[in-house]
Amino acid sequence: MIKFIIRRTLQVFPTLFIVVTLTFILTRMVPGDPVTAMVGDQASPQMMELIREEMGLNDSMFVQYIRYLKNIIQGDFGRSYFYNRPVGTIIAERIPNTLLLTLTSLIIATIGGIAIGVTTASRQSSTLDYILTLLSLVGVSLPVFWVGLMLVLVFSVNLGWLPTFGMSGSVDGLGELLRHLALPCITLTLVPLASFVRVTRSSVIEALGSESIRSIRARGLKEGTLLWRHTLKNALPPIVTVVGMQLAGAFSGAVLTENIFSWPGMGTMIANAINNRDYALIQGTVMVIAIAFVLVNLLTDLIYMLVNPKFAAETMLWGKANG
Repeated sequence: MIKFIIRRTLQVFPTLFIVVTLTFILTRMVPGDPVTAMVGDQASPQMMELIREEMGLNDSMFVQYIRYLKNIIQGDFGRSYFYNRPVGTIIAERIPNTLLLTLTSLIIATIGGIAIGVTTASRQSSTLDYILTLLSLVGVSLPVFWVGLMLVLVFSVNLGWLPTFGMSGSVDGLGELLRHLALPCITLTLVPLASFVRVTRSSVIEALGSESIRSIRARGLKEGTLLWRHTLKNALPPIVTVVGMQLAGAFSGAVLTENIFSWPGMGTMIANAINNRDYALIQGTVMVIAIAFVLVNLLTDLIYMLVNPKFAAETMLWGKANG
C-alpha cells in the first residue's frame, strides 16, 4: 500500500510539468498583443516598446519559458499585466468563491444522487424507477450553458424570484448569499446529480445480485439495513470514481457557469484574462486548476484503494508488467 501511495504521488510531478509547458505554449498562441490590450492602440510606439521590454516579451520564447519555470518552482506565478498585481494574490481572492460554488454543488449532487440511485435500484422496474431513470438520462444530456440560461429566463426574468447575476460586490447576510448562490449552484448540480443516479443505480443492482448480499438477506436482516449498510458499501468503488471525476470536472464546468451568472470566481477571471491577453494570469489560473485536478484524482485513487484494496495490488502488477 505504501509503495502504491509513493508511486501514485510521484506520478503527479511529470503531469504538472506537461501542464506547465503546454499552458506556456498555448498562451503564446493566443492571437493579439498583450501590450496593446493593456494600454490601447493610442499609445506611442516608444511607450509600447518600453512596456514590452519591462514585461520581458522581447526575450526569446526559450528564455521566457525558463524564467517562467524558475518562478513557478519558487512559488511565484508572476504579476498580472492588466491588474498590475501579483497573480497569486488575485487567485487567492477568487478561489473561495469558486470553492463555495463547486463544493456546494458537488455535496448536493453526491447526497441526492446516491439517495435517488439507491431508491430506484431498490424499486427496479417500478413506475418510479422508470421516471427517475428517464430524468437522469435527460439530466446527463443537458448542456450546462443551456441549463443556466433557462434558469435565468424562468426564475429571474419571468418570475423575478432570484437575481440574474450570481454575486456582485458584498452580499448582506446568509439569506442573500443563498439567493445569489441558488441558480449557479443548481446549474452546476444537475449533470453530476444525474451521473450519480445512473452509476449508483447500476452498481447497487449489481451488488444486490451478489452471493454475499443474498446470504445476508437470507438471515432475515431488515431490507433498509441490508440496502444502506451492506449493499451500498459493496457498491461504493465505482461511485467513488465518478465522484472524483465529477469534482475534477466541476472546476472546468465552473468556467461556463461563473460567466453566465457573473460569479466572481476563477472561471470569470480566466475568461477576462484571455480577453486581456494577460499571460501571467492565464498561466497562473490554469496551473491552479490543473493542480486541483491532479490532486483530486490522486485523492480519488487513494480513497478507492481504501474501499477496494485489490485496486492497489492490481495497479502495481499492471505497472510492473508495463515496466
